[in-house]
Amino acid sequence: MSRTRVWIEAMEEYLIRNNLAEREKITKLSDDELSEHYHKVIKEKGIENDAEKFTHRWCMQYK
Repeated sequence: MSRTRVWIEAMEEYLIRNNLAEREKITKLSDDELSEHYHKVIKEKGIENDAEKFTHRWCMQYK
């Protein structure tokens, strides 16, 4: 599940800003591992819509 770097950064920032992960732990993950973790967490928390809005705004701002 490969993504562009900006998409990975958006997922990292969403997790960190919402206290769903610690920067030190997620920066050690590969892009695929981070993506899997991100999707698992947002699904468990039921915050898919909020996460999608944040990541899209982040990507549009930094692309």
